[in-house]
Amino acid sequence: IWVHNMCNLSEKASKIYKKHYDESEKLIKILLYADRGDITLEVPGGVAGAIRHTKETGNLVGGSDHIQKGRDILKKLKKIQKRIDNTHDLPDPAKARLKGMIDPHIKDLEDALK
Repeated sequence: IWVHNMCNLSEKASKIYKKHYDESEKLIKILLYADRGDITLEVPGGVAGAIRHTKETGNLVGGSDHIQKGRDILKKLKKIQKRIDNTHDLPDPAKARLKGMIDPHIKDLEDALK
């Protein structure tokens, strides 16, 4: 899909876009537990949902505290966000698409970790 949407990019910009896209998609799948196949989650909302659940109830989800995992993913997403901002070979619309992909997850994690 990304190639279709970004077909007007130069070859170099297209490779950079794909790299950022793939990194972001991988983290989002981990964040949402979409990388675990067809499972039923104890609580909705992935890592952020697990953090909220533990804060609200005092009960761990899946026997673990998801706060550190949330912090680690947030740090990685912000690192990608910074790399996107500092990439000179990507036009602003491509940067905006990539950031639009990760920004909601950054905000959700920040909110859950408050």
